[in-house]
Amino acid sequence: MKRNKKFFLIISLLFLLLLAWIVWDFSRRSEFRRPAQPQEEQRVTN
Repeated sequence: MKRNKKFFLIISLLFLLLLAWIVWDFSRRSEFRRPAQPQEEQRVTN
């Protein structure tokens, strides 16, 4: 029982992490699409 609970906990934790990463990636992409200033930012870095 203990092993099964640990396994379930690890899987749920990984799933939450994946979900959070997907949400973060989606929000980051939407932020890049909205403004027309990503090229200027690239010039500063380069």
